[in-house]
Amino acid sequence: MRWILSLLCLTTLAAAQEPALDDARVQLSYKELKTLIEAAKVKPPEVSPVESSILSAHYDVQWRESTAAGVASFEVQTFRDGPLVVPLAGDGLIIESVEPKDTTVVLRDGHYALAVEGKQKIKVTLRFTLPARQTEESLAVECTISPAVTASVQIRDIPKDRQISVDNALRVEATEGVEKWQLGRSALLRIELRDEPKPLPPPIVMPAVIGEATSDMRVVADGAFSNRMTWRIRHQAPLVWRLDLAETNQLVSSQVGEQPASPSRVDAKTIEFRLPEPAKGETVVELSYTGKGKAFDPVRGELALTLPATPLLVESLTWRVAMPATYETVAAQGNVDFLPGNSAGDIRLSKELCQGDAPAVRLFYQKPETTKKP
Repeated sequence: MRWILSLLCLTTLAAAQEPALDDARVQLSYKELKTLIEAAKVKPPEVSPVESSILSAHYDVQWRESTAAGVASFEVQTFRDGPLVVPLAGDGLIIESVEPKDTTVVLRDGHYALAVEGKQKIKVTLRFTLPARQTEESLAVECTISPAVTASVQIRDIPKDRQISVDNALRVEATEGVEKWQLGRSALLRIELRDEPKPLPPPIVMPAVIGEATSDMRVVADGAFSNRMTWRIRHQAPLVWRLDLAETNQLVSSQVGEQPASPSRVDAKTIEFRLPEPAKGETVVELSYTGKGKAFDPVRGELALTLPATPLLVESLTWRVAMPATYETVAAQGNVDFLPGNSAGDIRLSKELCQGDAPAVRLFYQKPETTKKP
């Protein structure tokens, strides 16, 4: 203690003769100087960096008509001595009871919080009611919560005609009337009840329709004819399409979607095409065939012509008939309309909105020289 007595003596002497000791020096060993420095340090009290943690939180919610009632169970761990306040849930909850009964829950900064003393692990259960908010589309409850290491919610008594969703959560189990969700790190518990979407009525299957059909027919004097027809068929799915074409007519070529195709013969007067689903909502079918009817009379007579019929609705048909050059058409009759601009050897016909019936026409002809005056 020699150095301490020396220091006291010097201090007393400095107080008495302070002006004369301004230039005085004191010699100390390193050990003595280190002891003085350590003694002058103020040591802060030891404090744990984490005061508390909610280890687990589980919400068991029972859905009612306009509210949700339930039980919230917490496991809380504190890490330091002294009084602590641990926030549990927002004040949107209506607390009905707290267990254990000697647990202290306080309202602080808009949260219900657990008041504890010292380091401990404690389990707390809150029985609560949560009012729901009604909108045009849904019924929802929500409340702020404190994040927990693990958190989950179980919802019971879900109406059969409703769907439940939980924000920022993953559904892990669903049975009739009960669903379990694993909550994320969200600080909000929001449960929404929506009406079960009503199933849409079955869509109307749009029928296949022939938007446009064309016929280019040529007839020669011995009654033989050739016809090239095109149909533009609108359909949404693969289609079996039938067409009236008698066995007496000889097929020359046929195409479906610009690709060669061979129709099937169903019976003596019907052929059948199998059309795949169209890429652009429409399939073009082309067909060429020949046939033979009554030969032309030497002077005058009539010619009966018929096109193939189909059960599909034909919105528009254009029919061109090229007659032999040595005859002229003087009259016509049939279930088709005559377009303006017809000439003696070039007949143009049309038909709108036909279905099932075959376009037909009777052309009355004569040789031009029979009309000349003597």
